[in-house]
Amino acid sequence: MQVKQFFSAAGAVTFLYGIGLVILPDVLAEAHGATKLNNFTLLNLRMFGGALIAAGVMFWMAMPARQSYGRRAILAFSLILDASILILNLLEIGTNGNAQLMHWVDMGFALLFAVGAGYFLTKEKDLKF
Repeated sequence: MQVKQFFSAAGAVTFLYGIGLVILPDVLAEAHGATKLNNFTLLNLRMFGGALIAAGVMFWMAMPARQSYGRRAILAFSLILDASILILNLLEIGTNGNAQLMHWVDMGFALLFAVGAGYFLTKEKDLKF
C-alpha cells in the first residue's frame, strides 16, 4: 500500500462516518448503545461529525502530496486521532461492560488507520531545511 491509497481510504471512511453523524446522530448513537439522548448530546455528535468531515477532506486533499513536513503532520494527526478513538472505545467498553457491534467496527477502523499512519510515519525520510 502506498501513502496515497492510505489517504484515500482514510479520507473516504472518515468523511462518510462524519456525514452519518451530522445527518443521523441519534441512529449512530443508538447503534453504539446510547439510550438517553438530549439536544446537547445530539449537537456534540453533529459537531464531532463536522470535525470528521473536515478530517476526511484533509486526508483526501493530501493524496497527491509529496514527502514534506505537511504530509508528516497529517500522518501524525491521523495516528493521534485513531489512537484516541481506539482508547475511548476501549474505555467505554470497560466502563459499561457491553460492547455493541459499532464499538468493534470503530475500533477495527481506528486500529487499521493508526497502524497505517504509524507505518507511513516511520517510512518518511528525515527532512532538512
